[in-house]
Amino acid sequence: MKVRNSFKAICIALLVSFSVAVSGCSGGNKEADQFKSMLKNGDYFEAIDYYSTNKDAIGEENTVAILDEIREEVVSSYRSGSLTASTAESNLSSLLSIANTSSKEKIKKSIELIKSNEIFKTGSEYFEKKQYESAKTKFESVIKDDENYKTAQDKIAECDKEIKKTYIATADGYAKNGNYKSAISYLESYLDKFDDVSDLKAKIKEYSDAQMDVLLKDTYTYIKNGDYYSALEEIDKLSKDYADSEKLKKVQKETQDSYLKKLLPLIDEYVKDKKYSDAYSVCKNALDLIPESKELKTRLEKIEPLKPVLLSEMKISESEDFEQLTNHGATYEDVVGNTYEAGNLFKLSLYHDGWGNDDDGYAKVFLNAQYTKLEGVIAVSNDSEKGDFIVKVLCDDKELYSGTFNRTTPPKKVSVNVKGRKWMQVMISYANKEESKSHCYALLSQFGFTK
Repeated sequence: MKVRNSFKAICIALLVSFSVAVSGCSGGNKEADQFKSMLKNGDYFEAIDYYSTNKDAIGEENTVAILDEIREEVVSSYRSGSLTASTAESNLSSLLSIANTSSKEKIKKSIELIKSNEIFKTGSEYFEKKQYESAKTKFESVIKDDENYKTAQDKIAECDKEIKKTYIATADGYAKNGNYKSAISYLESYLDKFDDVSDLKAKIKEYSDAQMDVLLKDTYTYIKNGDYYSALEEIDKLSKDYADSEKLKKVQKETQDSYLKKLLPLIDEYVKDKKYSDAYSVCKNALDLIPESKELKTRLEKIEPLKPVLLSEMKISESEDFEQLTNHGATYEDVVGNTYEAGNLFKLSLYHDGWGNDDDGYAKVFLNAQYTKLEGVIAVSNDSEKGDFIVKVLCDDKELYSGTFNRTTPPKKVSVNVKGRKWMQVMISYANKEESKSHCYALLSQFGFTK
């Protein structure tokens, strides 16, 4: 029994000692109580001075607990409105000098949340005043741990919507005055400012299409008149500055399709009639504007071995009043109503003004004895005046062809044996001196040399 009583007494003594020890850690510490009391009364500077001389007596564990309690009270007072944000931040900041690492992180986070909450309040005030850009800037600074973060993100989206409305209204003002370039440039400068720019891009496309419609005014006229070649030339010019325009690409594709629909049967008809020079010229010129056309490439490959060497492909070594006609959008007509395709088409001019200013058209070409036959058509241009004129073909100064023409002369086919000849010259002159003041013009069409 004595042993049991002795064991019981030891247990009681240990329990009392443990209770005293626990009491010393969590309470019953007058220095810790004094330190806490001073903080609760708002005497932060005195409390910190007191802590510096009683740190060991207060103890780290008590310090952590007290600072955590005071931190929560400050935050609570701020939220209830009994403490201003600046006072709450100041109070919390003063505790950082005596806090350990763990407590510092908690205090800093509380300060951040208070600042974030104030930023959200300011942003909300700007929003109510419809100062959306200022509001957005504030809402973007609200931190993720802030309970207002989700609301702030929603407000940012609303701000973006309102801000973009004002930008679009300004851009619409430029566009209304026909200044599409400024409207586009203005909106493009804000594309990196928003996450969702689909509405801005839609307006930019709208302005770009409207601008392109203005730029394509002449092109639309060409298309309406069926002059697809001139239309494609205009589109090609615009493509250098507006290569990314979807509107321009669409019009280009539609015009190319219309042009090919008209052109391919014509090329095939020329081939059928063995007019290989015309077929080649038309095909080659079209490929300059539609270089990716498989239909044109295929036809050109078939035509090339069949065609003669065109005069338009040869070097004109010497000439006067001799012009190659290259405008595919123009109409070249002779005196009996035939029309001619530009390209391998030339015009000889003749006019004497009686004062010694004589225009006798001619051209010289070096054959180098490589060809056997020259073939082509000579016609009187519809802008010729009355009067007879002569067109001659000479090779190495020997006359091989001579024909007289006037406004009642239909086109004449020319076939000249040029085998072994080095130089060819074609020239125009008056048939008699009495008509030497008439303006006369001869068209040379389909001139080509066969090897």
